[in-house]
Amino acid sequence: MPKVGEREPITKLSRSTLDRLTRPQPCNNFKPPVVSRCVRIQGGARRGTRLILLSSLLDFISRQPGELPAGYAENRLAEQAQT
Repeated sequence: MPKVGEREPITKLSRSTLDRLTRPQPCNNFKPPVVSRCVRIQGGARRGTRLILLSSLLDFISRQPGELPAGYAENRLAEQAQT
């Protein structure tokens, strides 16, 4: 997940959008469409780091009708790899 006020660098999705796509909650009928895991460094920790499976996120985006130009995510990945 990106920091507060930042966007995810590959898809440019906001933190709140990623939250709605990855965590079970009423807006997604408690069935998140994108796979993620919360990793807690210390076993009993209340907070952790949410890791999002990039392939799941890109698959979700590609299934959306007409939202992004064809190849957008792949082009963003290539751009990120070059920097």
